Amino acid sequence: MHASVKRVLFWAPRILCILFAIFLSVFALDVFSEGYGFWQTIGALLLHLVPTFIVVIALLIGWRHLIFYLTYSSSYSMPNDGRQM
Repeated sequence: MHASVKRVLFWAPRILCILFAIFLSVFALDVFSEGYGFWQTIGALLLHLVPTFIVVIALLIGWRHLIFYLTYSSSYSMPNDGRQM
């Protein structure tokens, strides 16, 4: 395997995970249109950002521990043979 292919395979999942976290964060911006007070807006924003925090924590753990990252990312691509889980 060429060095450039290894580099792409090393960085692509990390970059995609960062982009996914940014994508999830965009959905938290609807809090600002609700007309809450300052502290209620901060609380609602933190609550809406919980999925983003989970993705970022998984990214940080997976950055150092590759086996966790592979397990975490492969769990989304497992076939279920058309059965409901």
